[in-house]
Amino acid sequence: MVEAAADTSVPVVGPVSEMDYSSFVGLIRERNRPSGGVRTVQEVAVQARIGSDSRVLEIGSNTGFTSVNMSLLTGASVMGIDVNPNSVAEAESYARLHGLSDRVQFQVQDARELAVEDASFDAVWVSNVVSFVADKARMLDEVTRVVKVGGTVIAVPIYYRRRPPQKIVDQVSDAIGTPVDVMSKSDWRAFYEKAPGLELYYESDFAYDLIDDQDVERYCDGLMDKEHLASLDPGVQEQIRDRMGYFMRLFNENLSYAGFSVMLLQKRVERDEVELFTSHSVPLLPKE
Repeated sequence: MVEAAADTSVPVVGPVSEMDYSSFVGLIRERNRPSGGVRTVQEVAVQARIGSDSRVLEIGSNTGFTSVNMSLLTGASVMGIDVNPNSVAEAESYARLHGLSDRVQFQVQDARELAVEDASFDAVWVSNVVSFVADKARMLDEVTRVVKVGGTVIAVPIYYRRRPPQKIVDQVSDAIGTPVDVMSKSDWRAFYEKAPGLELYYESDFAYDLIDDQDVERYCDGLMDKEHLASLDPGVQEQIRDRMGYFMRLFNENLSYAGFSVMLLQKRVERDEVELFTSHSVPLLPKE
């Protein structure tokens, strides 16, 4: 059994009510999952053929869920990067908890200027972090630079399946600290396929469930039971709980208009010609 020392210190900088979601996650140490949770990690591991000899980079690793679980499932060596030092510290603690510090590391880095050598990773996981970056093209250039030829760029973009109210878009933009582009699945697919040398070879699509309000509140109450939050001054606890409830209710409403896809793109030496005779899956017909 591997034990990690409990860190009950909580660096609260500035009013909690003004924190964006990325900073807030670092504060509360939420185990921020990718869309689809561990099932998405497993799907990617299988479809991208990630194994114990693979080297994976996760951009926007947050508090470490994807990086740690990818290594647990596959034995791969993983490096996660994030701009938030609190999230990186919590991710390191999560890796230690699972005895993975030898093969899962985390660093504070900006994805627009990666301190990483060219063609040094078999797979680069960007999930939905591109949505949080203003200069998306620059970030994608860095991603394609560091992945090996034949390697995989893993995108799990969140997009709108139907048009959301502008008020929701504005509130989410404020919550995440960057303007939200109202993009469809086809918009995201076109964005990734425009990158020189990237070719889409796998995709699967999902819609979000609308979560009951009571379940949202129970989830928030459960997060407040974390040791480092339970020891805080009651006034600070109340501020954190209020901000948490606001974020979760807002995201629940926003995701009711949204879906996500798992998109795997292979880095090629050069792009092949466009496929002319396309196909699609159909239900198996009964025997006559």
